[in-house]
Amino acid sequence: MRALHLGAQLKTILKNIGFVAIATLASRFLLLFVQSALGHLGGQAGLGGYATAVSISVYFVFLVDVGLAPRIVREGAVAPDTLAEEYARALGLKLFSAVLAMVAIGILYFVLPFDPWVRELCVWLSLGSVIRSFTYLNESVFRARERFDRESILQLVYSAIYAGPSVVLLWLGYPIRVVGIAALLAALIQFGLSLLWVRQFISISWTRSPHWRTLYQSLPYASTSLTITAFAQIDVLLLALVATQEMVGEYSAVSRLLLVVGTMSGIAVSAVVPAAARIYVTETQERYRNVVNGALRF
Repeated sequence: MRALHLGAQLKTILKNIGFVAIATLASRFLLLFVQSALGHLGGQAGLGGYATAVSISVYFVFLVDVGLAPRIVREGAVAPDTLAEEYARALGLKLFSAVLAMVAIGILYFVLPFDPWVRELCVWLSLGSVIRSFTYLNESVFRARERFDRESILQLVYSAIYAGPSVVLLWLGYPIRVVGIAALLAALIQFGLSLLWVRQFISISWTRSPHWRTLYQSLPYASTSLTITAFAQIDVLLLALVATQEMVGEYSAVSRLLLVVGTMSGIAVSAVVPAAARIYVTETQERYRNVVNGALRF
């Protein structure tokens, strides 16, 4: 019976890794069309401006979340009964941090040393990142319940809505800012769908005042999230501050493709975390080692 149970756990983890990996690769493939259209129609400068705006906007996901979503994954997997309470506390904190992020976005528009169209694109993409941060909170509930199929569908929905209109409008001659508007629209639709689904697992509520202890407990997760964010975007951001948008576009055309390979291991680990956390606190160390080692080898 133990061997059968162990096999079922490993099978679930491998299925989750498959869901996330397929959705991520398909999403990156769809977004590649956006970059191709920008490079073809806007040249290296257009592609560079887009890469610069993306490198800035992704930091707003971190600034609004500060480790709250990954913390819920672990806490909810270990103690499902506390998931609704943890969600309410995290949502209250994120509403507070989102207001601060909105102010920061407005300030950045006036202080960033880029062309007006790049700064405008930064604003649209950053607003989309704020919305996506709330979607990630809902996805953390799915991860805690090991329903990675929901997260994978949401990722594909976002990429399809983002890429499709962006490419069509660019080919029709619209300015590059339509890419940012499409990203915000896709983020809103993705969030709405995630909100409908998350209600199947918990009731939606939030604390009226920020729960600072929850924020303090999220800081270790925040440091990991910041490291991943910096790894993915800091090179483009630094280059944009010292070089032309043409050079940024030439560099990002190659680096973003290579980044897909570098993130695959991180994607696999994220799919293992919920089950690994639960097994670690409820079963023997031997089972923990067997399941996690098998999953990571896969």
